[in-house]
Amino acid sequence: MKKRIGTMALACIVIFSLCMPTAKMGPEIGEEVEYIDGGGYTFETILSGNEIVKGVPMSMKGYYRLYDDGMVLYYSREDYIYDTRENAIWLPERKDYSLEEMIQKEQEYLQPQENKQIISTVIVINELRDTNEYAATATYVDWQDEENDPVYQNAKLEKARKEVKYDSEELKEEPIEVSFYRLLGDPWQFDGKKIQVECNKRDDYLTATSRLSEGNTNIGEVFDYLLDSEQVWKKIAKKYDPDGDKDHTFVQVKATGERCRIRVTGMFYLYWLAEIDYWIEDSDAEERGPWIKRYRYEMIDMEVHEKDREYFQNEVNAFKQSVMEARERNGQ
Repeated sequence: MKKRIGTMALACIVIFSLCMPTAKMGPEIGEEVEYIDGGGYTFETILSGNEIVKGVPMSMKGYYRLYDDGMVLYYSREDYIYDTRENAIWLPERKDYSLEEMIQKEQEYLQPQENKQIISTVIVINELRDTNEYAATATYVDWQDEENDPVYQNAKLEKARKEVKYDSEELKEEPIEVSFYRLLGDPWQFDGKKIQVECNKRDDYLTATSRLSEGNTNIGEVFDYLLDSEQVWKKIAKKYDPDGDKDHTFVQVKATGERCRIRVTGMFYLYWLAEIDYWIEDSDAEERGPWIKRYRYEMIDMEVHEKDREYFQNEVNAFKQSVMEARERNGQ
């Protein structure tokens, strides 16, 4: 009896494995080249606890709070207010480069209207989720003098790739629904894939709906890249404006300017060419590359969340009417 059950179980496993969809391979990543990959990781990647970020220099932005022996860099304004340490990075004071000096250097680049409690600096992650309750412990870098900074010189400097080949057949696949945080927490899983993510779209980047900081400073951004922006926006605009296929401006302006929740469908790419801002192969080019990490997406479609759709529609209509009235007054 046991033998029969075992045989049946084995048969079921074989049948089940044959019915399971085969996991598609990711992009073909070429060999390393002598070019430093300055493309960084995001705060979300650190919060996910991915070991790949350890020892790698990366530019990081967040709200900060100073202590006698170090500084805490928080993921968001809410984390800063409530001292949410599991969403923060601990940066101990360096003996050879004080936090006061580092902050002074960084704030020289701030515009008058920018929030001075937000700082952007280069760090190297030492530990993830260690005993001090923070998401990570890191060392800050004097990025204006990297050649003489021992922390930077001893860091794991990632190299760019000679080439990265993406499979165009992925465009035909159904999109993978993914949260913004999961996407940025593990971008390698979605590299070269068609995704659908709910987020805010502001100007030329995506950002999580609840992580917009004061002064339009966005934490965790993915840059927009449209191969045929006019055709994409015409298709989107037609959903919200009967004349959208003739003039998509009204919908596009409101989609990139209003703080509405939207669902974006597009191709996500982790690697892009460093020298030229274009990923399609140039048939006349003898050599392409190098390729570096730069989180970007090619938008295919966009839907406004049903709870925000009425508001968004009213904003589009009001904007269109005001423009039409202005044109009429000017005799256009």
